[in-house]
Amino acid sequence: MNIPQTAPFLGQSDVPGSTVVSRIHINGNWITLSLYQDDEWQFNDAPTNTSRFRRYIRFAKIPTVFRATLKYLSWHWLSHGRAGKIRPRPGTVAAFILEIHFFLHWLSAQNICTLNQVTVELCLTWARELQQYQSIKTGKTLKPATLSRRLAALETLFELGQFAPEHMIPHPWPGTSSHRLARMNNKTITMHKTPLMPDLVFTALFQHAWKKVKQADELLRHREALLYASKSVADKCPSTRAIARNTCLKTRGWSHGLTSLYQDLHHLGTACYIVIASLSGCRNHELAWLQTGACYRIRHENGDILWWMRSRSTKTGEGQTEWMIPPAAVRAIRVAERLAAPLQKELQIEIRQKEQANPHDPEILEARRHQGAIFLGRHPRTRQVRTLGGGQWNSRLKAFCQTHEIPWTISTHQFRRKFANYAAQSQFGDLRYLREHFKHWSMDMTLRYAMSDRQEMTLLSEIEGDVETLKITLIDNWLQAVTPLAGGYGKNLMHWRQTTPSHIFHSHEHMLRSMAESTSIRSNGHAWCTADNRRCSGNSPQNMLRCGKCSNAVIDSSHLSVYQQLYDDLSSLKTRVHHPIALHHLFEDIRHCKSVMKSLGIPLSDGDDDESTT
Repeated sequence: MNIPQTAPFLGQSDVPGSTVVSRIHINGNWITLSLYQDDEWQFNDAPTNTSRFRRYIRFAKIPTVFRATLKYLSWHWLSHGRAGKIRPRPGTVAAFILEIHFFLHWLSAQNICTLNQVTVELCLTWARELQQYQSIKTGKTLKPATLSRRLAALETLFELGQFAPEHMIPHPWPGTSSHRLARMNNKTITMHKTPLMPDLVFTALFQHAWKKVKQADELLRHREALLYASKSVADKCPSTRAIARNTCLKTRGWSHGLTSLYQDLHHLGTACYIVIASLSGCRNHELAWLQTGACYRIRHENGDILWWMRSRSTKTGEGQTEWMIPPAAVRAIRVAERLAAPLQKELQIEIRQKEQANPHDPEILEARRHQGAIFLGRHPRTRQVRTLGGGQWNSRLKAFCQTHEIPWTISTHQFRRKFANYAAQSQFGDLRYLREHFKHWSMDMTLRYAMSDRQEMTLLSEIEGDVETLKITLIDNWLQAVTPLAGGYGKNLMHWRQTTPSHIFHSHEHMLRSMAESTSIRSNGHAWCTADNRRCSGNSPQNMLRCGKCSNAVIDSSHLSVYQQLYDDLSSLKTRVHHPIALHHLFEDIRHCKSVMKSLGIPLSDGDDDESTT
């Protein structure tokens, strides 16, 4: 390897240029993909939804004087990882090279030839230049997230640099961090979290998708007939084939033309993705691993049929993983399987042709990784059949929203966020959310989910995180001085918030988090129940008025409409009930409703609940 004299190779004796960086096992032989001396390292273990360029670490982007150093540091990082962290995936290192090359080109412009010449002052100068950067074309500055990534790359560079023979500074800006320099305070970080899809947007999106899934049989039958007709004229000229295809569709009652059919089939695949992602909470790469036959069912001990979906998850290293899904998701998977069948056959033909041409072709193994996948498409440049990537799905989802006039900037990762939010509200007690959208989950969702030892645990962790956020938000509202509360626990809270000294807690946030952790909260539809078991009799609709005086109940404005409706219904019965005992119970219930409504700030007269006036 030709190493420039200005940049002595770090650890050259430890890592010969002929060292194998990556290899694959194909047809009984090991095939080398990349050697250390190559300026492009190729890897083959990324998730199938990963774009092609993320499977390569390209050192050609790095200035020649720093290339040997960056190779060594990248090799060390891939081999040993960073302190306290797992070893990175090649895509992580590729992203690092992409970010750090800006800094290294800037160093070259400053006539800096080795990294041991870099000082803290130089790093801070670079940070200031990034902060003040403005695009020549648009005049825009760097987004805080982009700025933070560029600066974080420097922190990684100098952390890894401590393992190099040359002496490098341990940190580019001691005493601060890339987040602070990028002005990413807590508010900014929150803004860059995955946005939560509004209920109206999600409802419209899911309804359009589900409608297409239910209508899939007709479209797929048209396509099957079209494929059969195309085979019968495969040896004819293009115009004859086109006439045959259009005639086939017209005789079947499809008068919209070939282009319209292909577009509807395209949207059908997107609809399947939307339904499965919405009802499973899977990440994009987990859906990318879905293969034909991914579903199976078991019978629960109570007789219910439970469906499970098999796939893989690589983000946190779970490997083979399973998710519980409703029948609607199973139906969408079945449609996606039928939709993918022709492309799966085409992929098999490609693999056979490659094996015949060169049994040791590395592309054979790459193509095999996509065999059986149900979300296939053609690569826009090579036209090869491969699993659709995240960028392709985002384009498809945006086109789906535009077609159905849904005003929302959508992306794949929003479905997991929405799923966790709904599941959290269900676990929080308010089943109306999941019953409205999913029609299958029940109060023992977590217990049923635990039936599989291959379940994806991080999904439950995200749901628990949303539960904690919901509890903290709710308690914060309860402790506001202007918030009226009813119920025994609610009355106690109103007294407690007026008398409890603030110095008991370190901060308001500490108080909220402490109360959320120590208080069991769930909704029964007409109150928030804080009992630590579910045997409270007030949790049934027949006994809901017991919550008004229960020491475990908090009733706030979110429940007002329930009591208002019940009050109106009970009041309408006053002239229709004549039995003394029934009449007594009726007025007792009316008084309970009025008591709750008055506590929540609704003015009512006191004379209407007197039994003697009737």
